[in-house]
Amino acid sequence: MKKANCLGAKINYMILGTKQDKSPIVLVHGLGANISFWYMKIAKKLTEDRQVIIYDLRGHGYSDTTPSGYDTSTMEKDLAELLRINDVKSYHLVGHSYGAGICILNAAKNQKSVKTLTIADMQLTSLQPILRLKEWPHWQRWKKELLDNGIKTLPEDTSNIDFTLLQYLNTLTGIRGEAEGKKSLKKLSLKNKASTSWHQLIKNTTAKKDFEDQSSLKREIITSLRLPILCLYGELSHCLPTSKKIKELTKDCKYIEVENLGHFHPALNPDRFIIEVTRFIKDIEARGQ
Repeated sequence: MKKANCLGAKINYMILGTKQDKSPIVLVHGLGANISFWYMKIAKKLTEDRQVIIYDLRGHGYSDTTPSGYDTSTMEKDLAELLRINDVKSYHLVGHSYGAGICILNAAKNQKSVKTLTIADMQLTSLQPILRLKEWPHWQRWKKELLDNGIKTLPEDTSNIDFTLLQYLNTLTGIRGEAEGKKSLKKLSLKNKASTSWHQLIKNTTAKKDFEDQSSLKREIITSLRLPILCLYGELSHCLPTSKKIKELTKDCKYIEVENLGHFHPALNPDRFIIEVTRFIKDIEARGQ
């Protein structure tokens, strides 16, 4: 792993693979995760075709924790600087959740350099109001699963589905709606959301306020996109209205729902994720774009 100095923060990153004849794929994880979200089951397999760049967002993994700078605008500047330092002039962007917002901003600013943009399960408040749990169609089923598995302390039905709530829900186990076989999301992908470092990030920095700020992701940013887009969302995700709106507002958008999975479908079905992203990129490259 290497470190790049981006806006005063040392950003931890890896460049995987040796094939340099095609534009690399840049994978950007969501809140509370780190490069391990991609590394073993997704990034390494993608290197069969091209190089892959993965990195820890500031305040995550082995990247520096700074007092501020966790909004999507600053995070996008981190990404842009990382790519500049490594002389990456054309690339494919793939972002999950909060990471997708970073990718959207970068793509909007660099439409000649970004060959494709994959948005994996992000909610944009400019396109979709914040939902309360009782407004999410799958909450009652999920709630029953939690109760059946002995979880007694549940959020109120009137709670907003925001990053804080997702952090809590994904420390719970036995969610059949997210993974058959009662797999734990905590075990699969988001262990450090409940860790001391995550809580310290929220407590000691501007992260909580910054994470809630989507002012840089206005509707106009989406309508400005003139590049091929893949919206890859879980069928059970609370973010689906966003994906459908992106499809409606852009001219070259492919829309796919991953059956029987929700927000964290890349971690829970990485093989499907790889198939869809690879197929999309190769189809666009075959067009000569």
